[in-house]
Amino acid sequence: MSADALPSPTAEEVSTHSKSGRILLALALVSGLVHCAPLLSDVPLALDEHASYWTIDPETGTSVWDLCQRYLATPPLGHWVQQFVVAVCGASERTLRAPSAVALLLSILVVYRIGAGLGSTLTGGAAALILAWHPLVLDEVRIARCYGLVVLLSACLVDVTLRWTRSDDQQRWAWVWGVTAALLVWTHYVAIPFVGLCWFVPAGTWLLQGRLRPRTMASLLLAAGLSIALCWPLLPAVLRVHAWGDSWHLFATRVPVLDLIGSDWWLGLPLAIAASWLTGRTGGPATKDTPSATGWRITAAQLALLAFGLTVAGAAAQWAGQSSLASSRYRTSSAVPGALLFAHVLTWRPWFRNVLAAALVGIVATWSVLDHFPWRAVRLGNPMDYAWHDMALAIEAEGAPGEPVFIQAGVIEGMLLPAFYEDSTFDEYIAFAMSRFYLRADHPRYGLPYHWQRPAEMAGWYRQRMNARPGGRTWLAAAADTDLNQASIDGFDAIARRTGLTLESKVQFGPAVLRCYIRPAP
Repeated sequence: MSADALPSPTAEEVSTHSKSGRILLALALVSGLVHCAPLLSDVPLALDEHASYWTIDPETGTSVWDLCQRYLATPPLGHWVQQFVVAVCGASERTLRAPSAVALLLSILVVYRIGAGLGSTLTGGAAALILAWHPLVLDEVRIARCYGLVVLLSACLVDVTLRWTRSDDQQRWAWVWGVTAALLVWTHYVAIPFVGLCWFVPAGTWLLQGRLRPRTMASLLLAAGLSIALCWPLLPAVLRVHAWGDSWHLFATRVPVLDLIGSDWWLGLPLAIAASWLTGRTGGPATKDTPSATGWRITAAQLALLAFGLTVAGAAAQWAGQSSLASSRYRTSSAVPGALLFAHVLTWRPWFRNVLAAALVGIVATWSVLDHFPWRAVRLGNPMDYAWHDMALAIEAEGAPGEPVFIQAGVIEGMLLPAFYEDSTFDEYIAFAMSRFYLRADHPRYGLPYHWQRPAEMAGWYRQRMNARPGGRTWLAAAADTDLNQASIDGFDAIARRTGLTLESKVQFGPAVLRCYIRPAP
């Protein structure tokens, strides 16, 4: 037998592995269902979820495609999925978040399939369990945004990439890879670096193995060309997002190095390996189905490239002064190869009790240094979310259709308002915190800039949109939790008073404030 050959497992070992892997998969799916519970609640929409609803709201008057091309920082695929679900099931917090919950559960199944193909069903089960408890996934996916679909399509792309690398039919898999990669980019532009890393896996593997011949080169060019061609319609939006990026980095804070690496790597994995070693010593020998050293190292290297590539890219972006690109939400794709690599290491000795103990220790250690528990959806249920919900209901109850509502939500795109304040659609986009999800009445909505000094005519433009009818009311709903937001509120108040409006009421809603101005009768 050669050094790289795999020993043939007995029928009993195959049966044991299959059963053990299914047990871990069941634990992963149950965990996923429990973690999805917040997505199926009626907790008020988070700020980003209002943006999702505004994008697919028919009352917006602009197609999802046009909004994504001209205003949004995300491509349309995730929005189209939400639009379909809401059209079929009706608009509610649950239906808006349902695609994220379904995507998380499907991702667990896909990762199980990948892991089973890499080693055994035990590897697949361990990877599925780790993904179901992955902080990067749970923190970013449990919200009505596109990140659940990003994780699912990233898992599909990793699956296709590894199969393509190992297959003799490179041309067929190149076609599949190109389509899958394009779907991922159509879900979020920040997945482009991950797509590049996935393309490099077969290219680098074949180069090192001496298999980079004309046929394999042709498949690499086919995959790259197909994905680029399918993504070409997104190019204008990508260039726009890049041009606007400097404004967005102003709000970003530096991410600590340990947060960039992730507690699963600097704490979870070392303790999991220690637990695996201890249970191996006390529990008896592993089964004969131990992977070859060469094959194990190749797979580990491929997964490590995919797992840590985005971390390195995030660190580089932060070093270059673009800290917003180091945000954890832009590294969700790396959770898939990360979970697979974690499981790949733990199942070097494929013994169920050994693997289960190590995985549980790794999960507990990973979460032990975080500031919240895994069952808490950190993107949902924040005080500001309840404030926007309550302010919308207050205007709905006390306001009259046609009364203008001015909104300062503290969104980063507000930095661009001085350049685009005359664009009514962009102005309403900045005001998405007061979407029609809760405030259904016909109120003109206008987002507010942070600074009022320039251009000089901007203040006059906003003054013209205040209620000029004697006795008419003008509403201001604003987050008041930062100095920038407060400066915006003060600037609006000064303009309103110069216009002849007087403050009729002021109600504090936690970290936000709702003001009502009225024009006195002559």
